[in-house]
Parts: sequence; C-alpha cells; structure tokens
Amino acid sequence: MPILWEGDMNLVCSTRMLTSDKRVRWQEIISELYAPLEIDIGDPTSFVGEISRTSLGPLELTQSIVDGEFSRRTKRHLVSQNNNDCVVVLVKQGPLTVSQFGRESDIGSGCYTILDLSEPYTLKHRNRTDAYFLKMAKPILGLRIRDVEMRCAVNRPGGTGVAAIGYDLIQSLGSHAATTSERVTMGLAEHMIDFFGIVFDTAGDGLVEGSSIACNGIRRRAARYIDRNLADPELSPEKVADALRISLRYLHRAFEGSGMSVNRHIRTQRLTRCRDALLRTTGTSQRISEISERYGFRNASHFSTCFKEEFGFPPSAVRLGRSTVG
Repeated sequence: MPILWEGDMNLVCSTRMLTSDKRVRWQEIISELYAPLEIDIGDPTSFVGEISRTSLGPLELTQSIVDGEFSRRTKRHLVSQNNNDCVVVLVKQGPLTVSQFGRESDIGSGCYTILDLSEPYTLKHRNRTDAYFLKMAKPILGLRIRDVEMRCAVNRPGGTGVAAIGYDLIQSLGSHAATTSERVTMGLAEHMIDFFGIVFDTAGDGLVEGSSIACNGIRRRAARYIDRNLADPELSPEKVADALRISLRYLHRAFEGSGMSVNRHIRTQRLTRCRDALLRTTGTSQRISEISERYGFRNASHFSTCFKEEFGFPPSAVRLGRSTVG
C-alpha cells in the first residue's frame, strides 16, 4: 500500500483512509515505516489510528495516536529483511508495554525507552496511546550510548532533569523542523543524537554515568572524519570542527579525555597510514615521498622527522627492512 506523505510532521496515514481490510493495511503501513512485523487489533470497524512524520537529516520522527494493538517482530521477520535501526520511544499518553531481550516494561506517560529494530520485540497497549518514535541507525546511537541492548525495553522516567528537556525537545521538533535550512537540520540531528546519549546514560540523580557520552560521540565522529580526509594537507582542528558543525572549543574538550590532542591525533593517524603503506610497498618502485604526500605531508624532510619521532626510526628503514615494525 502506498503511504500518503503530506509534508513535514503532517499526516502520513489515518485509518479513515482505509476502506478494505483495516488490520492488514495498518500492518503494511507500520511495517514500511519501522520494520516488518505482525499486528493484531480489536474490532476493525471501530479501530482508529493516525501517524504523522517528519525527517531531520538521518533521523525520522513519527507520532502515533492509535487504539489498542499488539505488535510483534519475530525471528521470521529478521530473516526476510535486514534492519539495523533503533527507535527512541517517548510516550506522551500511555502506558505502552514493551518487551525485548528478556525484559518487559510498562512505559508510562512522559517516559522513554529504546527498541532495537534488528531484534525481536513486542509492543502492546489496551487503550488509545499517543507516542513519538525517533528512528536512527543503530551504529550511530551505539557511538553515544554504552551498551544499547541494556537500555532497550527499560522504563526511563522523563519528568525531571535532562530527560524532561528531551521530552519538550521531541514534542517541538515536528513543529519546527521544516523551518530550518538543510545545513542547520543536519547539525541539529547530530546534536539530538548526542543529547539522547546523555538522556539514556544519566542516572536517576541527573548525573551522567561515567565519562561524558556526548564527548565520546564527538570524538568518534571526529576520528571518522579525520580518517576519511588524511590526504588533505589543510586538515586541521578548525576544519574538523566546521565539518562536524561544532565549536573548536567543544572539539578540543572532546579530545581531552583521550590523552591526545586533535592535532596529535591527525599526525599519528597520518604517520600510521604512511608506515603501513611503506610496509605494503616494500620491494616496489613507489617512492617514499609519494606515500607521504598521499597522506597530507607536503615536505619530505618534515615527514621524515615526524616519522622518526613517532616510531624511533626513519621511513627509509622500513624500506631497507631495518625497522622493528611488528
């Protein structure tokens, strides 16, 4: 069944639009929006459901206002389609009962949970509920939250502290996402993911558990960008911060806990790539200067000095087989 898209956080589909088998058609809609699953409903003639949707860069936000239903995603569905997404669930009017990884929780009004769409789960409720579902790629969420599985099907109160801010944030997102530029939207999406990393790694007293999850996420994103751009001789902390749409100060702060500055990280990654390339090309005619230039070193003398400082021997020793590279 084609889904009726009507714009940012506007109506996607309503049971008022369904004229044939309401259960089957509703199941098709939910399966297309989230992941293939089975749905049971009560009396099809009186069942009412409405779904609205908006996009925010790599995120998809849907609001579901629906009568009682029982949804289940089984191992059979996992075989038929590979899905590597998660959803942050915010219950505006509940409760919802969710189960996954051997846990079952009642998620009350104003509370959160996470569901892993790549694994079996159930979601059920007897009465009409109103809930938001923020869908994102599981690897992206995994960079911000330690052990996503342990956060799934666990009730996370949202009435106070940082979680209450997230509650207001999600509710206002749909109303204002359409008024932002694409660049701002992409940056906001990244900060949203960082924020919910904090929400789910915050203890009941409002303190973030352990090290800053947001800083860890920023550092990992920066490392990925650096790895993809080592050939750029102009690669710098300023350029990384601009690409990640964060302040330079925030970037430096994110690297403080790693024991290595941003500049040092860039240099170490470049030198490591050069060393590996030298090892791979031993016995070939490829020049050392060609390899160093490929990874952003424009001056051969400077490269040789940095290489020796990093590894304790000059790059020529690798070619001559006199290094102790293991």
